[in-house]
Amino acid sequence: MIALISKDAGGAEFISRYISSKKEKFCIAATGPAIKVFKKKFKNIKIINRITAIKKSDWILCSTGTSSDYEKDAIILAKKNKKKVVAYIDHWTEYRKRFLKNNKMIYPDEIWVSDKYAFKIAKKSRLKNVKIMGNPLFSDFLKYKKKMSLFKRNNPKNNILFLSEPVSKELRKYYNEIKCLNYFLNNLDLFQNKFTKIQIRPHPSERKSKFLKFAKNSKKIFISNKNHIFQDIINSKIIIGINTIALVLGLLAKRKAISCIPSKKQCELPHKEIINFTDLLNDKKKFN
Repeated sequence: MIALISKDAGGAEFISRYISSKKEKFCIAATGPAIKVFKKKFKNIKIINRITAIKKSDWILCSTGTSSDYEKDAIILAKKNKKKVVAYIDHWTEYRKRFLKNNKMIYPDEIWVSDKYAFKIAKKSRLKNVKIMGNPLFSDFLKYKKKMSLFKRNNPKNNILFLSEPVSKELRKYYNEIKCLNYFLNNLDLFQNKFTKIQIRPHPSERKSKFLKFAKNSKKIFISNKNHIFQDIINSKIIIGINTIALVLGLLAKRKAISCIPSKKQCELPHKEIINFTDLLNDKKKFN
């Protein structure tokens, strides 16, 4: 029996896909955005509390978040109950923060990461017992992309997709998600009006109402929250975000992936193919 524990939506995506490929029994403890991810993947699943999940399991697989101590406390509880605990990092930023509580590092027995970039960052961050496990989100996306190609639905429309995400407290002194969106919208002349519509996709932890004022101000701006993210990416020519993992999905779809940050502190993702919006404004030839 594996206990799956998560608050983070991205981590829950990995965990749910990982367990779907296994034949082991599992139970789920979750809060926040992760609940929606798990319930979408496992229709009749019952969400239980962390202590119950840990006690009834043989080992624990948890995500890692930067906005709360939910997963860190799960690691502590697992250790107290003498259970093996594995933590998965689904991103490429703020590695030590994911395990730091009250100025003390909370280490699981193993740390899983998605690729060689993440492994290098983890080692540089002095994390222990790190293994590359891949990310089934990427392989699932490529399967979806191939399926859409077979049905001739992989021809992107002249849409721009803006992917929002809550900016961490540490970065808010430089920028936030609304400033990033305004930075993009205030410079639409860069695209020479060669787009049909702009879709703003809220992060799973954000409310749609946060962005309604932007849609009211333009007939070309819409809020997307019903489509699967795979579909939104496939249906767009340009993918714009901040530091979201979905920019990497944009690269896999062979779309232009742009990080839009109105600050000297630029995109933290290690993928060199991601374009910085500020660089485009300074040299518009890069956009062609």
